[in-house]
Amino acid sequence: MKKRLWLIITSVLSLLVVCFIPYMIDIKSETTSNHIDIIFFNGRYYHNVWGGTDSFVQNYGAYYWSYLGINFDESLVIVPLVGISCVIIAGLIYLLKRNLSDVIAYIVAFTGGLTGFVGTLIFIPFGLSVRNHTSYSTNYNWFFGGVFVVGGIFLAYSIWGLARFIKPPKKLSTTDESRKRLIDLAEARRSLALIHESYDTIPIHMLQQLLKLNTEEDLETLRKLLPAELQFTVVGSDVLFLKETISRMVDPVTLIKATRKFPCFHCDFLISLDEKICSSCKKAVPHCSICKLPIKNKEDMGQCPKCETHCHLEHLKTWIEIRMKCPTCLRQLLPTEIQRIDSAVTD
Repeated sequence: MKKRLWLIITSVLSLLVVCFIPYMIDIKSETTSNHIDIIFFNGRYYHNVWGGTDSFVQNYGAYYWSYLGINFDESLVIVPLVGISCVIIAGLIYLLKRNLSDVIAYIVAFTGGLTGFVGTLIFIPFGLSVRNHTSYSTNYNWFFGGVFVVGGIFLAYSIWGLARFIKPPKKLSTTDESRKRLIDLAEARRSLALIHESYDTIPIHMLQQLLKLNTEEDLETLRKLLPAELQFTVVGSDVLFLKETISRMVDPVTLIKATRKFPCFHCDFLISLDEKICSSCKKAVPHCSICKLPIKNKEDMGQCPKCETHCHLEHLKTWIEIRMKCPTCLRQLLPTEIQRIDSAVTD
């Protein structure tokens, strides 16, 4: 409702500017005559109030234009064109750049439609009146024809814009939604590269807003698509970028590539990457809190003695050397306090 009200208010205000500048009115009241001059481009419609006579004059010499009590030289005939041109150009810009706000398009369309429609109605009686004069019936057909053409263009903008405003958005199919989600994630990944350069840590809600992601699930999906140098970890309500820490501690061997199976840390049974519980020993599969990858059998695992979070031992040591605190609970921690947990199955 607020959007529609704003649309109407803005359109009416724009209409006053665009509509009344082209049709400048100069009302003169003299002792011997009382007439109204309506100026449009390089022509002037003359109406004698007392005598009831009408005429259309094109060449009127050094006539000065008057608008709101201010006199202008007739060389400023370009002024009326500015308002109409702005509406047309704004509409074309919208057609070329789809990412502009729809509200702007609605305002342009609605204002343009009203301007053309009202302008056409204003000149209908003038056109009929002028056609009654033999000397003007032919010479000015192009003029009044142009008025109707401009009105038609603006009216088309109006119908198109209002139809888009009233018509509910088309529901996307499942395929379209998936494609749109992938496009959004790709755009978020490009944006994250810029954010990564400016922040060490950032509130999670602020990051979601900057990346235009609706849920934390979308953020987690994005994290899985990121290369090592852009990785981050969520600590409470904040996102912590790993930056040089991850590059120093995660070696290429640790990063699991497109392997389907890996050995369980507890029993060495081969399980898939998406399993949370080992199907053989029924124990939870430990994941490194830093690199977010599963910890395999025969890999050294370190544990924070305060929150018992699990990490690759070398990752946790490097993290503590740089940050001096646990990556999960953020408590102060020394390298000597790290608890080492060996694999249950060894050679």
